[in-house]
Amino acid sequence: KEEKDEKSGKKSDASAKPAQSGSAAALPAEQPTAPMASTAAGAAAHLTADCDIAGRLDVSKLLQHPGFKKELLPIIDEILATPAPKDEDFKKVQVFLKENNLDYKTALKDVVFCVQDVAGDTKFAVAVGGDFKPETLVLAVDKQRTQKKVPIIDIDGRKAFSDDKFTAGQLADGTVVLSDKLDLFKAMNATSDAATRVYKLETGKVMTAGTSEEALTKAFAAKPPKKGGELFALMKTVRMNTDLDANKTTIVIGCKSPEDATKLNAYITVAMSEFEKDPSKAPFPNAERLLKATKTSLTGSDVTIQISQDQAETDQAIKYAAEELRKLKSKI
Repeated sequence: KEEKDEKSGKKSDASAKPAQSGSAAALPAEQPTAPMASTAAGAAAHLTADCDIAGRLDVSKLLQHPGFKKELLPIIDEILATPAPKDEDFKKVQVFLKENNLDYKTALKDVVFCVQDVAGDTKFAVAVGGDFKPETLVLAVDKQRTQKKVPIIDIDGRKAFSDDKFTAGQLADGTVVLSDKLDLFKAMNATSDAATRVYKLETGKVMTAGTSEEALTKAFAAKPPKKGGELFALMKTVRMNTDLDANKTTIVIGCKSPEDATKLNAYITVAMSEFEKDPSKAPFPNAERLLKATKTSLTGSDVTIQISQDQAETDQAIKYAAEELRKLKSKI
């Protein structure tokens, strides 16, 4: 039946069916995240629209996480302030940071990656966005080098390290980029809204990644998987994000049609039911806890899998990282 909205005057379908539930528990659809402006500072604005897979780590947000601030940042500060370090390379790092007035806690903004042609001659690039003065870091790094095997070349009026294996340098706004292909390095100097428009990367999340619509189709055509090929063929895109504030990771699998999504969701439901009966058969560790922490939902052509993170495990992982840093400190 159709009903008329009193305020908008638009008609709505009152008989529309609610989203179907997936496995153990149903997950309400999340509200869309505000898009990342292409003019915003940061490396994400430099992602090209032709990556097969792209992702972003929000370093500034990560460094504000209570666990990181309490356990990791103090030991990192101690390491960087080590007086008279034994390691000669580390001495150069200290000099580099001091001479360029760089503080990782305020200078770093985000790190993004781009992988192209996953089914063929794969290319990759990593970009680091932050408070970096343009056209300064290449010469500063060169000053600290004792062996200068990689030459410095001019790219669009800016200096960069480049040989047949990789190119590293700064873009016009100071963003640092390392790529194994010179053409991809050059392409990332432009800015666009591909981060949200193409890969649907979510702002406000510590870690987020996504595929282009063509990536899975190309990969499947080039090398069909021996197992689960019929399921892989249903998928169009995969997106994921990790929200440390909410202690959850969300994976959204976009299918080619609502019917395909229904098939995939049914398979996931059956598989999770089987793993719940016998967690030892699950192809991942700590299956029993993860299965209990997982919820799924089906909305249109999307299958959403939401995994709640155990705060105790997160704290344990942070403390483990801090212990490893202390071991490293003793060797510097």
